[in-house]
Amino acid sequence: STTAAGPGDYFSIWEMCVYGEEPPAEPTNVALNRPATATSVQGGSGMVGEFAVDGNDTTRWASEPTVPSDLIVDFQGLCALTQITVSFEQAMMDYTISVSEDGENYTVVYEGTRVEFITTPLVVTVDLENISARYVKVSSFGEGGNYFSVWELTAMGVALEEIPALPVNLAVGKPTTGTTVQAG
Repeated sequence: STTAAGPGDYFSIWEMCVYGEEPPAEPTNVALNRPATATSVQGGSGMVGEFAVDGNDTTRWASEPTVPSDLIVDFQGLCALTQITVSFEQAMMDYTISVSEDGENYTVVYEGTRVEFITTPLVVTVDLENISARYVKVSSFGEGGNYFSVWELTAMGVALEEIPALPVNLAVGKPTTGTTVQAG
């Protein structure tokens, strides 16, 4: 409390502290543009694992028709996951979605069955209750001979430790010039 002071009187505060908890961070897509590796890539297609986490729903990862085929995403740090969504182009084999803290020991959070002749993307959403993970893996298993393909994988969560920043493309939105023009 303070009391009224007369003209010329003053008071000062040496230190003031406000205690409480930080508001919880909002979940973001912790898989976006993170390293993604695949155990196989459809021959000559160039449809590599990174395409499944590039935020572009017109690119995708596609496997060889082998079993098993895995897509593994590394968030590069431990995260509390609230949701994983996988948009399949083809899921012509049985599959699992798993998470891991160490990249060695995985826990299955969803198991799906073979779906043939998909005409629109098959979107699978798995709600999680802040499961701690650094990796998510989508694996095909069962009867082989068919391709396995993912348009996009998102993992909504909050970082539990410092995660390396992604490189920024400094050329985006900047003017360009050229010295030659291809005749056409």
